[in-house]
Amino acid sequence: MNTLLLIMAIAGYSCKKKVECPKAGLTFNYFKPGVNYAPEVDSFLLGGEITVDAAVPKSFYEEEKQYSVYFDKNTISGPFRIHKTSIDSLSLFEGAVDDVEIYPISGKIVKDTIQFTTAQLKTFRTVYWDGNDNDSLRLKLIIKPKIKGTFLLNLGLQGNEDSQCALFKYSVKVKNTNQHLYFVAAINNGYIGEYTQNFGYAFRVY
Repeated sequence: MNTLLLIMAIAGYSCKKKVECPKAGLTFNYFKPGVNYAPEVDSFLLGGEITVDAAVPKSFYEEEKQYSVYFDKNTISGPFRIHKTSIDSLSLFEGAVDDVEIYPISGKIVKDTIQFTTAQLKTFRTVYWDGNDNDSLRLKLIIKPKIKGTFLLNLGLQGNEDSQCALFKYSVKVKNTNQHLYFVAAINNGYIGEYTQNFGYAFRVY
């Protein structure tokens, strides 16, 4: 009798999981411009700030699968990376999260000390987007550098599972016409990687 009850319980659990996660294993990708940096200047004095304003739709046409999809949760999350090098240095960029002040206007930002090491947390913070207002997910941050130098920001892959366990991945490209990546080229012997071309935004603080 106990064996029969156990089998029934397992079967019931499996059916429940199947109903709860009918789209488990599916991934939907969004890869379009969605983040703007302002003011769009390549340099400013210490004490100035940059506004990061990003938005992506909950509903979009999934190019690879060729049909429309809808994300039904109220947030996505992922890393917001900040790197810098000194003004006169041609050395490689290093993590600089602690060298800026970050003020969230829409969404929130978290220092996740449980999942990531101290070394990893020198390069990024986890951001959570706000999707409560309409059919979009929004993130707006104010970045105020505390030191002089050349900075490189990027807001790349963000994501979350929907209520049916499908994974939505948002690759949020830069909308600005000028990303000031000549600062990166000068430091990297003229090389600008594809990731930086899509997601990077650079500026200099005097």
